Amino acid sequence: MNLNLAPCLAVVGPANAGKTTLLHQLDERLQARVNAALILKGNPDGTGRYLFHAPDLREALKSEVKGQWGDATVERICEWIGHGRRNLKIALVDLGGKHTPENDRILRLCSHYILVSRLADAEGAASWDAVCRRNQLERIAWMRSIAPGAPHPVLGTDGPTSRGSGEIQLPGATSHFW
Repeated sequence: MNLNLAPCLAVVGPANAGKTTLLHQLDERLQARVNAALILKGNPDGTGRYLFHAPDLREALKSEVKGQWGDATVERICEWIGHGRRNLKIALVDLGGKHTPENDRILRLCSHYILVSRLADAEGAASWDAVCRRNQLERIAWMRSIAPGAPHPVLGTDGPTSRGSGEIQLPGATSHFW
């Protein structure tokens, strides 16, 4: 095993928890600080950028962008993770929604995970936490997302009941998101 591999963080959690939004924000901040970061969408939906830039198109595009896993899709994502870990400083993979066996293949290539969950979906979050632990990933944060306009409780960054500042220690860098 190559000990010089860059860390690979899987950003996981139930559907609509804010994973893609978090990754978009991470991408912007990492590009300013770490010139060798890779952000991957680890599912057959494509890049998912439309969810951040044009959320009103979500329903209109859903039938066109939702896809089924194919062996080539999984293999390609796994190849990208491998290339990123060998050649860059950090890789992040957007996984989540409904857990599938394909997720396990991708998670086995990751080293760490950030769990993103909605306040109302403790069961979905616990399920993803168990999946990541089963795949021997190290959790670096458990973040609870808050819908726009909702009351803003204290952010949890280490567990569903903990309090935090919104600062997460990424392997190799510190980034502030809020």
